[in-house]
Amino acid sequence: MKKYIALVLALVSALCLSSCKSNNQDEKEPYVIPKSSVATFEYKEDKGYKLITSEIGSLDTLVGLNLKPSDAEFKGEWIYRITFNPEKYIDIPEKYEKIGDTEEFVVLFGEQCVSIDGITYVANDGVSYSDILNWAAAKYEYFDYELINQPVTTEIYENQELAFRVEFPDTWKDNYNVVANPQSSSSVIIETTWGGTLCFIFRRTTESWAESGYGELVPVEYRLLGENSDYVYLLYFASDVQYDPEDDEQVNTYEVMREDLYNIKFEILHEE
Repeated sequence: MKKYIALVLALVSALCLSSCKSNNQDEKEPYVIPKSSVATFEYKEDKGYKLITSEIGSLDTLVGLNLKPSDAEFKGEWIYRITFNPEKYIDIPEKYEKIGDTEEFVVLFGEQCVSIDGITYVANDGVSYSDILNWAAAKYEYFDYELINQPVTTEIYENQELAFRVEFPDTWKDNYNVVANPQSSSSVIIETTWGGTLCFIFRRTTESWAESGYGELVPVEYRLLGENSDYVYLLYFASDVQYDPEDDEQVNTYEVMREDLYNIKFEILHEE
């Protein structure tokens, strides 16, 4: 019954989105979902993921969502994530058949937009983005599978002087360095192995943070990592290009690591 209700909800969402299509929707869709024999489906509130090995074709209706490309950058955390041809499974040919393009293909549903294979899309004119999220929610419920919990290994950096610890994905191993900021003893610089700055982690007093208007005067993109009664910890993103645009490996590595900065785990070690 639960699966039936989820299917009905997905169909209702799809109909709502289809009814909002404009007259120019006969044009070719701007993205194509690859044929896959395996996919993972995640919801940020659940610990683990659902391994989809059947009825993956039902996710192809993603192409029918009334979305349009946007120049805006996908920011913040994802709510739902679908990974077609996940590398950790597609590399097991005796279990999962390789169909068509076997490159990993990721779809992220955020608070206000969708990222499809690295390109940002928003709801088309006259379409409520909530309908798009409802579609994702209904699909997630439709696949009433047991969650798979996979141990996650991380790269941990701990700074006793500034009293914080941060955890990076294990994919960062051998790809980053943390160095002192020569201009401020209250911060460190996180950079790539080729010297490109990814971000700065600053510890500011609560008083100076209040004087700055609680971030209103910060000239670059930032993320509030944590705070206590004495200090506020902030991550400031690099504001300019920090890689060689002609080096595809640098470009791809930097973009993935920068995206990871939105989700890294942070902990204040102790209060001074």
